[in-house]
Amino acid sequence: MDWPAFISTIVGAGVSIVTSLVVFGFTSWTEARKTKAAEKRRSAFLAFTGFQKLVQFANEVKNIDLYIDKAFKDADGFGLGDAEPFQKIQPLVSAKVSLEPVEIEEMFFLVDQKLSHVMAEIDVMYRRVINIEAVISQFNSMKLEFNGFMEAKTQKIEPREGTRVAFELVGNDAKLAQLKGGAMNNLIGQLLEYLERDCVEAKRLSEVFLAAAQAHFGADFPKVKLTWEY
Repeated sequence: MDWPAFISTIVGAGVSIVTSLVVFGFTSWTEARKTKAAEKRRSAFLAFTGFQKLVQFANEVKNIDLYIDKAFKDADGFGLGDAEPFQKIQPLVSAKVSLEPVEIEEMFFLVDQKLSHVMAEIDVMYRRVINIEAVISQFNSMKLEFNGFMEAKTQKIEPREGTRVAFELVGNDAKLAQLKGGAMNNLIGQLLEYLERDCVEAKRLSEVFLAAAQAHFGADFPKVKLTWEY
């Protein structure tokens, strides 16, 4: 046997095998890095989607707050400052935007940031916004029903003397109108309580979320500067 040639072949094969293993290991390591980078970019995208939802929560609450505030100011301007709250506000008509909850995968990075409590706060915020919308919907229905009730009783309405035209219901109609008005005033009271609290809370959560996402994802998260115009 030609031992030198055989040994040379073995050594050559060994070098080839080692080289192949090194290349395979490097390729696997590179692919793992690429996969991890892709996963991070995807997580950053999901986080940005969650951030946008939070901003929508804040805008929704503020828009309702502005509508009610304007209604009260307009009533004062028309000399109706002493009118009942439900008389100052007309049904809120707007394009319906379906608000979606912030999903777990959109805010899971908060766990790594040791902000898991913020996840619970975001869930509560969403439920509050949905509750506000439910109250608005209920008020709209009641106000439209009340307007129909008043129109149906027009012939029974008696004008009162004064510089401003006013009308007065009598008997059971007056009692029913008072009950309906009281129920609507109660809803308005709930709205004012929710809005005052949640306008501030929605903005705070948006800011906390944005800062945490930018710190966690770095360059993979869009460079967003949050500026509130209200």
